[in-house]
Amino acid sequence: MADRGSYVGLDVDLATGEGVTPIAKIVLDAQLFSLISEGETCMGWPGGKIQNLYDDVMKAWNPYGSLPSLLPADLREKHEKLYGSAIKQAKKNGWDPDQDLENDR
Repeated sequence: MADRGSYVGLDVDLATGEGVTPIAKIVLDAQLFSLISEGETCMGWPGGKIQNLYDDVMKAWNPYGSLPSLLPADLREKHEKLYGSAIKQAKKNGWDPDQDLENDR
């Protein structure tokens, strides 16, 4: 179990019904760029370690302007696989992306 103040882990995060949260995106992008393994959920990681991972992810995105469409084909395919799976899992657990849009208005 994660300590208080640490990240719950990607799988738990996607199961909350909150959708693909900002921290979940950091973990997915870190997996995309092989900064961590695809099996790493970052469960139990303290905020500082997540922040360092975020910094590394931002550096990895820099050549592509943070746009998946600018990724080379192999990374674009990996991105689609990782995010497709995460979105499917989040929807299965009650996330309604249309509701998020309504809440942003």
